[in-house]
Amino acid sequence: MAFDADKFDAAQTNFPTKKIPVPTLKRFFEDGEDPVFEIKSLTGVELAIVEESANKLARLRGAMEAIARDTVKGFKEGYEELLNGDVETPETYMRWITLVRLGTVPQLPEHIVVKLAFAQPGVLRRLAHEISILSATGADMGE
Repeated sequence: MAFDADKFDAAQTNFPTKKIPVPTLKRFFEDGEDPVFEIKSLTGVELAIVEESANKLARLRGAMEAIARDTVKGFKEGYEELLNGDVETPETYMRWITLVRLGTVPQLPEHIVVKLAFAQPGVLRRLAHEISILSATGADMGE
């Protein structure tokens, strides 16, 4: 049986969401509100953005090094500290940050996701994992 492209084209596309408990963050929710983050399935474009997130950092680092090449050594060192801190940023970490930033409902600002990664790495990793699973199942294409 051949794939029915017309039927596929006419199907309504609904991206699933899921609520993930985050009890360690309870104090940052309103009194009486359940400490949960809502996450969503990512689109193909969003998944590509996740995959490219580590490359973005490398391109930024390269640009800053090019700018600093003919300037005072301290200028370059300042950019190195800004881009690297004390350690190289792992590509996986950048993917987790981007997955959680794009996959939370409402979308969390990047600096909040970075702080979450620093202070609650297990929560960040779980959210990234759950968003990946939800995205792998894709959209609900209706009945």
